[in-house]
Amino acid sequence: MRRSKVVYLSILGALGLSMQGARATPSTEFWTPATTDVQPFRSVHLGIDDYFTVGKTAGHGAGQFPTDVGLTTGVLPFNKLQAEIGVDALEPSDNPLYFNAKIGTPEGTFFSGSPSGS
Repeated sequence: MRRSKVVYLSILGALGLSMQGARATPSTEFWTPATTDVQPFRSVHLGIDDYFTVGKTAGHGAGQFPTDVGLTTGVLPFNKLQAEIGVDALEPSDNPLYFNAKIGTPEGTFFSGSPSGS
Protein backbone atom coordinates (compact mmCIF):
# COMPACT_ATOMS: atom_id res chain seq x y z
CA MET A 1 0.00 0.00 0.00
CA ARG A 2 2.78 2.45 0.89
CA ARG A 3 4.61 1.80 -2.38
CA SER A 4 1.56 2.66 -4.51
CA LYS A 5 1.12 5.89 -2.56
CA VAL A 6 4.76 6.88 -3.25
CA VAL A 7 4.34 6.11 -6.97
CA TYR A 8 1.12 8.11 -7.08
CA LEU A 9 2.69 11.13 -5.36
CA SER A 10 5.77 10.90 -7.61
CA ILE A 11 3.59 10.98 -10.72
CA LEU A 12 1.62 13.97 -9.39
CA GLY A 13 4.88 15.78 -8.53
CA ALA A 14 6.33 15.15 -12.01
CA LEU A 15 3.15 16.45 -13.63
CA GLY A 16 3.17 19.52 -11.41
CA LEU A 17 6.78 20.32 -12.29
CA SER A 18 6.13 19.93 -16.02
CA MET A 19 3.15 22.31 -16.12
CA GLN A 20 3.57 25.78 -17.61
CA GLY A 21 1.32 28.80 -17.45
CA ALA A 22 -0.74 29.77 -20.48
CA ARG A 23 0.82 32.60 -22.45
CA ALA A 24 -0.78 35.02 -24.89
CA THR A 25 -0.01 38.41 -26.33
CA PRO A 26 -2.01 41.33 -24.90
CA SER A 27 -3.89 41.75 -28.18
CA THR A 28 -5.03 38.13 -27.88
CA GLU A 29 -6.30 38.61 -24.36
CA PHE A 30 -8.07 41.92 -25.04
CA TRP A 31 -9.42 42.65 -28.52
CA THR A 32 -9.18 46.42 -28.61
CA PRO A 33 -7.72 48.94 -31.03
CA ALA A 34 -7.20 51.35 -28.13
CA THR A 35 -3.44 50.92 -27.69
CA THR A 36 -1.28 53.80 -26.47
CA ASP A 37 1.68 52.84 -28.65
CA VAL A 38 2.54 55.56 -31.21
CA GLN A 39 5.00 55.02 -34.07
CA PRO A 40 8.19 57.12 -33.76
CA PHE A 41 9.11 59.70 -36.42
CA ARG A 42 9.80 58.21 -39.86
CA SER A 43 9.18 54.64 -38.74
CA VAL A 44 6.84 52.58 -40.89
CA HIS A 45 4.72 49.73 -39.54
CA LEU A 46 2.94 47.13 -41.65
CA GLY A 47 0.23 45.32 -39.74
CA ILE A 48 -1.78 42.32 -40.91
CA ASP A 49 -4.65 40.83 -38.93
CA ASP A 50 -5.91 37.70 -40.65
CA TYR A 51 -8.94 35.96 -39.19
CA PHE A 52 -9.90 32.68 -40.75
CA THR A 53 -12.16 29.79 -39.86
CA VAL A 54 -11.66 26.10 -40.39
CA GLY A 55 -14.47 23.71 -41.15
CA LYS A 56 -17.26 26.32 -41.30
CA THR A 57 -19.32 27.44 -44.25
CA ALA A 58 -20.42 31.02 -44.97
CA GLY A 59 -23.87 30.36 -43.55
CA HIS A 60 -22.45 29.02 -40.28
CA GLY A 61 -20.10 31.78 -39.09
CA ALA A 62 -17.19 31.62 -41.54
CA GLY A 63 -15.70 34.92 -42.68
CA GLN A 64 -17.24 37.11 -40.00
CA PHE A 65 -14.06 39.18 -39.58
CA PRO A 66 -12.38 40.69 -42.65
CA THR A 67 -8.62 40.58 -43.16
CA ASP A 68 -7.06 43.90 -42.11
CA VAL A 69 -3.88 45.13 -43.81
CA GLY A 70 -2.61 48.45 -42.48
CA LEU A 71 0.29 50.83 -43.02
CA THR A 72 1.19 53.36 -40.30
CA THR A 73 4.01 55.92 -40.08
CA GLY A 74 5.25 58.36 -37.44
CA VAL A 75 4.98 62.04 -38.44
CA LEU A 76 6.25 64.21 -35.52
CA PRO A 77 10.02 64.66 -35.00
CA PHE A 78 9.79 65.06 -31.20
CA ASN A 79 10.83 62.62 -28.49
CA LYS A 80 8.15 63.40 -25.90
CA LEU A 81 5.22 64.05 -28.23
CA GLN A 82 4.61 61.70 -31.12
CA ALA A 83 1.95 61.33 -33.80
CA GLU A 84 1.15 58.76 -36.44
CA ILE A 85 -1.09 58.50 -39.49
CA GLY A 86 -2.17 55.40 -41.31
CA VAL A 87 -4.49 53.62 -43.65
CA ASP A 88 -6.15 50.21 -43.32
CA ALA A 89 -7.74 48.05 -46.00
CA LEU A 90 -10.36 45.56 -44.82
CA GLU A 91 -11.28 42.86 -47.32
CA PRO A 92 -13.76 41.54 -48.23
CA SER A 93 -15.76 44.72 -47.67
CA ASP A 94 -17.96 47.19 -49.55
CA ASN A 95 -15.96 50.11 -48.08
CA PRO A 96 -12.44 48.74 -47.58
CA LEU A 97 -10.36 51.87 -46.81
CA TYR A 98 -10.09 53.35 -43.30
CA PHE A 99 -7.80 56.25 -42.41
CA ASN A 100 -6.53 56.87 -38.89
CA ALA A 101 -4.36 59.23 -36.84
CA LYS A 102 -3.14 59.24 -33.26
CA ILE A 103 -1.10 61.56 -31.03
CA GLY A 104 0.52 60.49 -27.78
CA THR A 105 3.47 60.32 -25.42
CA PRO A 106 5.87 57.38 -24.99
CA GLU A 107 6.63 55.63 -21.69
CA GLY A 108 8.74 57.65 -19.26
CA THR A 109 7.78 61.06 -20.66
CA PHE A 110 6.59 62.66 -17.41
CA PHE A 111 8.71 60.71 -14.89
CA SER A 112 10.71 57.50 -14.78
CA GLY A 113 8.34 54.60 -15.28
CA SER A 114 5.34 56.71 -16.28
CA PRO A 115 2.96 54.95 -18.69
CA SER A 116 2.49 55.95 -22.28
CA GLY A 117 -0.64 57.84 -23.21
CA SER A 118 -2.62 58.75 -26.31
